[in-house]
Amino acid sequence: MSLQTTGTIFMVRNNAFNFNQQTAGSNSFQHAGKADTKEVLAEFDAAVLKINDAGIDVTVFENNNIETPDAIFPNNWIAVTNKHVILFPMMAANRRNERNEMIINHYLKNGRQLLNFTHYESKNLFLEGTGSIVFDHEEKLAFCAISERSNIKVLNDVCQQLSYKAISFETTFHNQPVYHTNVLMSIGNGLAIVCKEIVLPNYHRLIEDALENTTKVIINSGQMQNFAGNVIALIAKNEPCWVMSENAFKSLNKSQLKTFEKSGLLIVVDVGTIEFYGGGGIRCMIAEVFL
Repeated sequence: MSLQTTGTIFMVRNNAFNFNQQTAGSNSFQHAGKADTKEVLAEFDAAVLKINDAGIDVTVFENNNIETPDAIFPNNWIAVTNKHVILFPMMAANRRNERNEMIINHYLKNGRQLLNFTHYESKNLFLEGTGSIVFDHEEKLAFCAISERSNIKVLNDVCQQLSYKAISFETTFHNQPVYHTNVLMSIGNGLAIVCKEIVLPNYHRLIEDALENTTKVIINSGQMQNFAGNVIALIAKNEPCWVMSENAFKSLNKSQLKTFEKSGLLIVVDVGTIEFYGGGGIRCMIAEVFL
């Protein structure tokens, strides 16, 4: 069984989803405005149905906390491995409200231990889960684009406790660091997706060497803006697959899509409203559960 991918995930149906002013300064993918709740929930429900029908085990938790406009993106505050439930420090105050004791306790079963890094919030140091970190579990590597929401000190602490090697680098996009690594990069099913053009040149060799034995799909910044890097490799009915948004799919060229299809079944979902107002895509909406 692959160490990199899982066929079990959870998602949060956020009845309070909307544009989050507290994160807008660091996330250039967001667009100001008021989202239509019915439209958002329709996109969410259709995505869950399509992913579940493909054979992926999806658990859905409801969120009604009006103070949590970004609760639809649970992968930023929690990660569930076969050994640990990991809690991460969040920059925006209202995103810290997303931490849900019911979800935490649900996964603190079967002997999992709690790893809690939220104390870094009091030092204004942040690392927002598998938004900030793109893991290569096979090689025990943790890729991280450094930003105000992805701090190298916290990264090194997480890696030390998990026995992973940190691969940190710098980016520039719209005159600022990209807010999360998982919008420019994804790894799974023997494939790595990377938006190389926004990585500062002195880090290119570092990433190339770390991914030396991995087939790569190099995307451009326009494709990244359409969430072509914000995709996730999963297992559906014991077969590899990729879940991506409709915007991501449409942005990819024929050659890139062919490489994806060789790596796994494509599951394409329409989450355009969530992407537009939330500044995060389907990968951000999915929290993996490793058994």
